[in-house]
Amino acid sequence: MANPRRGDSSGTRGPGKSIGVALIDPYIEDQLRTADRLGILKGVGISEVQWLAIKILNVLDKKTLLEDHARSFKESLVSFDAPSLMEDLFPEYFPTEEVDDISGLPAGANLEFANTMTGADMEEAMKIMGISR
Repeated sequence: MANPRRGDSSGTRGPGKSIGVALIDPYIEDQLRTADRLGILKGVGISEVQWLAIKILNVLDKKTLLEDHARSFKESLVSFDAPSLMEDLFPEYFPTEEVDDISGLPAGANLEFANTMTGADMEEAMKIMGISR
């Protein structure tokens, strides 16, 4: 097993040693950051738990930095050509609505269709159209 304090970088992991922070609980992140600010994660003789907490904080910091850079890049692109790029770069500001009747929509509205046909429905439709596989 890799021991970070001894400089062992064999890359092997024991059970439960995989760190992923895609969905880390905000409470846990807050507790780790508080511990770091209190100096609990500093020192020469840190435990393996402290070491893993530091690793998690490093990954979270890198993730935040990448997200900030991506957002800054998107904002630069939008400032260059806002009307055509805004909806593609920031879809969270343009939520889609599900409607059953499209007759009330304005002319030129952008429509997206979801395929909800099952395999059996597709076979029946192909049979009606006279298409065989």
